[in-house]
Amino acid sequence: MSRTEMRYTRNEMIEAIQAIFKPQNGSRWLEQLDVVNLEQLMDKSADEIDLFYRRCALSQQKAATNRQREMLAIFHYSGLKSPSPRNEAALDQVFPGPTLSLENFRSYVQQNPDVARQRFEWASEPFAQVEQAAAARLAGEKRLFAEFCRKNSVGENQANFGIWRETHSTAGLAPASQEELDQWNQERIEQRNNFLLGADNQTLRNIARREGAERHHAAVQEETDRQLQASQARDAAIGFPPLPAVWKGEPLDPGFIKGAASETLRLLNRRFGAAAVNARLCGK
Repeated sequence: MSRTEMRYTRNEMIEAIQAIFKPQNGSRWLEQLDVVNLEQLMDKSADEIDLFYRRCALSQQKAATNRQREMLAIFHYSGLKSPSPRNEAALDQVFPGPTLSLENFRSYVQQNPDVARQRFEWASEPFAQVEQAAAARLAGEKRLFAEFCRKNSVGENQANFGIWRETHSTAGLAPASQEELDQWNQERIEQRNNFLLGADNQTLRNIARREGAERHHAAVQEETDRQLQASQARDAAIGFPPLPAVWKGEPLDPGFIKGAASETLRLLNRRFGAAAVNARLCGK
């Protein structure tokens, strides 16, 4: 009959195991074990018990470290008075072992606000710092989302906001309504007008020159596109073949056309049409 098949009291099992293996801290580690573990150790050798003991010690050390980390987090973020032996004792009573965590304590305070105020000593409103930080983060995210909506013409609503917080992209977002587009356009006009009203004369002159140059460039580009379209229509009526990608072993790209001799350009224009050559020159 093995020792585990015999009936022993808890104290007898502890004494029997200590007779085989006795660490420096005595029987304290054995007293923390349940009956099942004690029965399993009864038939183990000294080396096997030593290995089990070391694993228990490591597990307890990790648990103590985790508990201390959670304790520090609670005192840092919750608003509890610190140092406070009363608070530490109350936390030990309410959250024994691994149940102590910042999340569990916050849930306890939310569900039992009156009890928490009486049982613990507080230096500030419970979790006021956490809630203020969360509110500030949310406000910052909403500002970024508002800018994103205006830039990408998507609807500034709660459903889109929830999706955007996860993806930070336009994927799955509903487009902006016409009312929103009109409102944003009006906002841009008002912002520009307010800026111009507060600008000095030199800034206004610089803006006028830049916008004049932009309008001139746009007008030139529009006329160039109009002439190119008209030329393409005439060439299409003639029926020129497509302009090839390579000419005599060289890429027929904008760089080739810019550096080509007059005779080569005339030949290309006669064979493929001036519209196709000009379009290639413009990178189209």
